[in-house]
Amino acid sequence: MSSRNDFFHNVSAQVVAGVLLLGIAALIAVMAHSCSQGGGGATSAPGTAIPGTATPSPAAPSTAAAASSEPPRSPEPSTAGTAEASSGGTPATPLVAVEHAAWSVSDCRLSRADGVPVLHATVYVKNKDPNTAHSYTTAVVFGPDSDRLAADTIYVDEVKPLQTGKNEVVDTNPSPSVASVPDGPVSCRITEISDYDTGASVQE
Repeated sequence: MSSRNDFFHNVSAQVVAGVLLLGIAALIAVMAHSCSQGGGGATSAPGTAIPGTATPSPAAPSTAAAASSEPPRSPEPSTAGTAEASSGGTPATPLVAVEHAAWSVSDCRLSRADGVPVLHATVYVKNKDPNTAHSYTTAVVFGPDSDRLAADTIYVDEVKPLQTGKNEVVDTNPSPSVASVPDGPVSCRITEISDYDTGASVQE
């Protein structure tokens, strides 16, 4: 019986000794690690060198890594060829050149064929552009402004440079007030003229 107790006593002593040895070894390892990290736990502010130690320089970033991590940049938009107003910075609208022509309307008259009133006139437009043919849109008004007998839009097409073109006005649907107007000459005039294709204003 005593031999069994001696056996267990020896085993317990060996276990205790092993635990103590492991604890001492762990303590030594912790102390060694602390010393290697800065001499017993001393700290320094970021960017501040500890006396007696060399400050390692940061490694240069890899050019290949930087190129692969960023998307390719698109080129800056070009502002060449855009016109801007001197004040306000808004794009200036292109100006349409004013065209020049001479115009007239003649033979303005009222007739009744089979009792139906018809207004007649002839529109003339001279193209003053020496290089380009133009077509024109004209507004013809019959009668005074206070009591218009008719208002017609008349086109004069493809007038060659420095030539005169013409078109006839035949209005079969005048105002009812034409009933009091006798057959014969009536007043008429061109109130507006513009380029048919571009809408540009036309001046004398």
